[in-house]
Amino acid sequence: MPVSCCGVRTLFLFWNSTERGQVWVQERAVRTLLEDALPESMHCREIVLWGDRDLAVLRMTYPAGEIAPENLRYVSERLQQQLAPVADNVEVTWLEEVASEPAEQPAWRRILANPLYWGLGVGLLVGIGHLGPRGIFRTIMAGLAAWVVALLATPAGRYDLRALIARYRK
Repeated sequence: MPVSCCGVRTLFLFWNSTERGQVWVQERAVRTLLEDALPESMHCREIVLWGDRDLAVLRMTYPAGEIAPENLRYVSERLQQQLAPVADNVEVTWLEEVASEPAEQPAWRRILANPLYWGLGVGLLVGIGHLGPRGIFRTIMAGLAAWVVALLATPAGRYDLRALIARYRK
């Protein structure tokens, strides 16, 4: 039963049925409750509630090789105690999270992979061919004038202008 507000989807987990209707629990609320009880390096990746079995299944992650098994058992017990009001049975599954650093691409590869830069580059070449040096100078000056007017006329521009002035006053 996902609900959408402002483009953000909220996931509700079905928990139980009563004579008055169904009970749904917001996944983010349960995840926040669990994350607050965890050390910083551990994270809750998935929560599954089985109301008919009175079971909560948690998929937790921790950094590879950093946490001893007895610490995992201790944290599992804490999580089970924390979820005791919601489920009689809590199953905690631990997964090692291997940190993989993405290979840093050179700047020119990122530029070539971005369609915006292709469009700007081709537009610049066509502009140079059609406008000539005098036309390009006029275009740059008009853009600069519009930027200055926008700095003075818009709230965001005034904020940026104050930040720019404060930066150079130091």
